[in-house]
Amino acid sequence: MSMKIKEVEEKTNLSAKAIRLYEEKGLLTISRNSNGYREYSEENVKELLTIKLFRKCGLSLAQIIMIKAEPEKTEELLYDKISEYDKLKLEISDQKDLCLDVIRAKGEYQDLYDYMEISESEEFNAFMNELTDIPKRSLAIQLFQTVILLGPILNFFLFLSEKQVDRLFWTFIISIISTVLLTLSWRHFLSEYKFNKETIKEGLLHALRILGMIILLLACIVGCFAGLTYIQRLIYFKGDFYIMALSHFSIFFLLLITCSMIIFLFAQYARHFDFEEYNGYIGVVQWIKKHSLLYIGICLFVVYLFMVNVTLISPDKIVLHSYTNPLGTTYSYDDIESVECGFYGKGFYYFHEKGEFYYKVHLKDGKSFSVKDTETTEKYENDTYSEIEAFDQEVMKHDVKKISSDKYSQYAMLDQVYVDRFISIIHNK
Repeated sequence: MSMKIKEVEEKTNLSAKAIRLYEEKGLLTISRNSNGYREYSEENVKELLTIKLFRKCGLSLAQIIMIKAEPEKTEELLYDKISEYDKLKLEISDQKDLCLDVIRAKGEYQDLYDYMEISESEEFNAFMNELTDIPKRSLAIQLFQTVILLGPILNFFLFLSEKQVDRLFWTFIISIISTVLLTLSWRHFLSEYKFNKETIKEGLLHALRILGMIILLLACIVGCFAGLTYIQRLIYFKGDFYIMALSHFSIFFLLLITCSMIIFLFAQYARHFDFEEYNGYIGVVQWIKKHSLLYIGICLFVVYLFMVNVTLISPDKIVLHSYTNPLGTTYSYDDIESVECGFYGKGFYYFHEKGEFYYKVHLKDGKSFSVKDTETTEKYENDTYSEIEAFDQEVMKHDVKKISSDKYSQYAMLDQVYVDRFISIIHNK
């Protein structure tokens, strides 16, 4: 059904002048009859209403022409317009506040003169531009932040299922804080993020890439740790030694490897995918290259600490290696003054957790060592913690004083068979 322009004017509330302008701009294709008169269709009415809608949104004719040529840019242009309105809203709010300040000043405008001078300065405008240019948080970063904040919440339910009542209070408080932060984070993210198929696709791809990098990172860390431990075994674990206890210096090695890998991987990611949010890692890599000798020196020192701080135990002797004495000092079982063993009543991240078993040996010369992170021989490795049990039995043959308690054993996060083994060590006096 064809229509004359008057009918179209009535249906669209647009003037004939506006309709012809849109036709001239190529936004409408109007058919003509045999007499050369324009005949408008229902599709033309729909097109005009769409143009009117976009104009109501504040889009210019040039932008509407762009949408006509590339419909996939519709959301992008509309989101840009929303950003303009947000900025305009802030400007109007500032003007409103300024009017109130003028009213309150009651003719004493010196402070407001100073404010105008500062706000109109180049430095201030440059600073404000930098603030507005700060990139929005990506979908991938928001997802990983969510995973981190979910940790304390899941921890609370873990302790609840384990019926560890004394841990519930603080984990509940932390989980509430995490829930609030998580809610605010997503609320802020959803208010500023431009959701469309492309951004969601890019965000998920970014998340998958980062996940792959994290897997690679963990594989490298485990590989480096296992490799150095293997070298330690080759160097120290000879003869009749059946326990090699590692020291807490391994944490420095793990931290160095982890930080280094994160920096180098994310720097390469920023370069390869042109991801501005990770450009800071590129700067750190450049600093490391500039101070490469210092960095290599730190790496070698940390590896040295890791390698030499071990305790070796055999059926008749104990050898303590340290960074000050890498060749080691040999002790007999008669040199042991006392032993402490039990379950920790309080937790301290990495070094120990509440309910974790400990076995500390104090020597007569004042030195001490812990039998915690151990490497052992084939005889014991298929029966977990049996090497500590064997060592304790040998120690007790020499009438060594033992300070022990099975208090807090209920908090041990292990199978009951291993908890029972620890309790038997505690009671072996």
